[in-house]
Amino acid sequence: MYTRRTGPVGSKEGSKMKVGDRIAVGSAHVGDTQRTGAILEIIEADGRFHYRIRWSDGHESLFFPASGIPIRVLSEKGKARTLAGH
Repeated sequence: MYTRRTGPVGSKEGSKMKVGDRIAVGSAHVGDTQRTGAILEIIEADGRFHYRIRWSDGHESLFFPASGIPIRVLSEKGKARTLAGH
């Protein structure tokens, strides 16, 4: 069963991501670049959260946070808060 959310989603670390947030996702491989995008939709399935992201290059995809990958939520003032790797 899938549930769509528009409000903040908390993780075990207490961080929150919500629709409209801009995020920066680190790389799993040395030499790969960071990706940035905006959260369009949050989908909950079986207690896990997936995110529909519009990436800075214009394409959209579902994003499944992986353990050990750093995610930063970018603020409007250019500051960021880093979330522990999911």
